[in-house]
Amino acid sequence: MSHSKSCSARRAPTSYAFLILYCTFLVLSGCGPGQSGRPPLVHTLSKQPFHISVDADGVLEAKRATTLTAPRLRHWRELEISYLAEEGSAVNKDEVVVRFDTQPFENDFRIAYNELAIARADANKKQAERKAQQFLLEADRESARAAAAISRLQMTKLEYVAPRLREIKRLEVERDELRTKKISKKLESMAAIQKEELVHTGILIKQAEQKLNEAEESIEKLSIRAPTAGIVIYDRGWRADKPREGGAKYPGEAVLRIPDLSVMQVTLQVDEIQSQGLKAGQHADVVISSLSTDPISGKVARVAPRAKPLKAGSTVKQVEVIVELDSTSSGFTTGLSARVRIFVEKRSEVLVAPLDCVFQEDSLHVVYMRMGKRFVPRRVNLAARNSDFAVIEGDLAAGAELALRRPRE
Repeated sequence: MSHSKSCSARRAPTSYAFLILYCTFLVLSGCGPGQSGRPPLVHTLSKQPFHISVDADGVLEAKRATTLTAPRLRHWRELEISYLAEEGSAVNKDEVVVRFDTQPFENDFRIAYNELAIARADANKKQAERKAQQFLLEADRESARAAAAISRLQMTKLEYVAPRLREIKRLEVERDELRTKKISKKLESMAAIQKEELVHTGILIKQAEQKLNEAEESIEKLSIRAPTAGIVIYDRGWRADKPREGGAKYPGEAVLRIPDLSVMQVTLQVDEIQSQGLKAGQHADVVISSLSTDPISGKVARVAPRAKPLKAGSTVKQVEVIVELDSTSSGFTTGLSARVRIFVEKRSEVLVAPLDCVFQEDSLHVVYMRMGKRFVPRRVNLAARNSDFAVIEGDLAAGAELALRRPRE
């Protein structure tokens, strides 16, 4: 059997009610302690578990939550919400929870698509023209080479003709060879020009492709998906307005949050005196009354280093304490009320007595133990205490009877 604030609160209606009634009976009958020989009420010491705890109410929330914002796109503009998942609704991972109007970006997509098609068509056209021009020049060069070869062949047959005719043939050979060289140089120049044009048209096509990809990515980013399974919680953002379909958000502005329900915690507010014994790692029992009366195991994850006012100008200060649950349930969601008991200290098999048995004698703690018909004082040390009970250390043993009121003798 363990004792705590709540435990003693449950026992009060029985043990203390009985004590009050009994004392009232003694007073009315004129039989107070030491009067008519009736002994005072006693408590029998026994060894039992003992703990000191702090009880507080808090709110269940997810330890982690992902905030979803309006996408940051290349063009800075307000984005109109065309679809918004209902607040409080459960969503699965990768499910679309927010969709913004795609119409302005569809126009960008069409423009980019047309620009890419034009750039590719223009590149293909220029390539065809270059190939045709190259084909004609190469044919002309081959024709000039053939003409030069024919002229050289004819010159060998004109050995015995007039010198004037041989000179004409020689000039025709030089003409055809010169023409061949000019065409070859023109083909070389055209190849260099074609190379530059290919680079230029390639850049134009890449730019058009980049614009098209950006338009496609922008349209894809306008559909925001849940990063994990959870519930939808609207985020009012810096403008403090609730998101809605038809409303607008700037790029980067918060729209909603998706809590990760796999790890839950309870946020508590504890007064400064109670918080003094609290520290991270202490065990806690959490009861979500709307779901079950069975306690869920947890531990203190964080105790705020200092107390803060409940509200601006308030003199009442409280310390924020966060208790993390060891497990979760399918019914858990954010915003549920929770009752938390944090165990500051636990002891097993110790002598426990009500504080009514302990009296102050010259700055010492004393109890009165029954010995026969008399009560004798015994000095004790209070190893631990809560609001109703204390762990007794001293020359005492289980089974000893302690007076619940100071004896007169």
